[in-house]
Amino acid sequence: MAGTREFKEVGEEPAALEAFLAGLARAFEKTLCLFEAQGTARSSPNSTPARVALGWLRPESIADGYPDASIPYATGELSYSLNDATGITFPCSADGDEPYPAPYTNASFSAGTEAWDPDLRMSVLNAAARVVADGLGCLEESGLPEGAPERVAGG
Repeated sequence: MAGTREFKEVGEEPAALEAFLAGLARAFEKTLCLFEAQGTARSSPNSTPARVALGWLRPESIADGYPDASIPYATGELSYSLNDATGITFPCSADGDEPYPAPYTNASFSAGTEAWDPDLRMSVLNAAARVVADGLGCLEESGLPEGAPERVAGG
């Protein structure tokens, strides 16, 4: 992402990572951040910024695989971009103790009303997911690569 875009925060100050992780351990889903790409104009005062959120999934939730017309990526257990949304599901058992609500974490990027390139959305989301996986103690098992995830051939 270096040099691609500059980002600015939107709205409230983001919570400290420790507070976010503590809240995530007790929540179905929690917003990590809201942001806009600097230099892009919002289409209207009512437009929405991009959103990165994380939550928990059970294995049966990802059994169906990739949604139709999605672009699959090589990160986590199941990851794709589709229209204005991007998702990465990765295992997170925290050393097998499973102290969290479910054994998989789902990271999602909702593009809001801005147009975002799917590869950029995936890069932003993968970076955020790696920080959270590291904080939860499951980075090694997560399958989240450093850098930009590659598209899966045939996707």
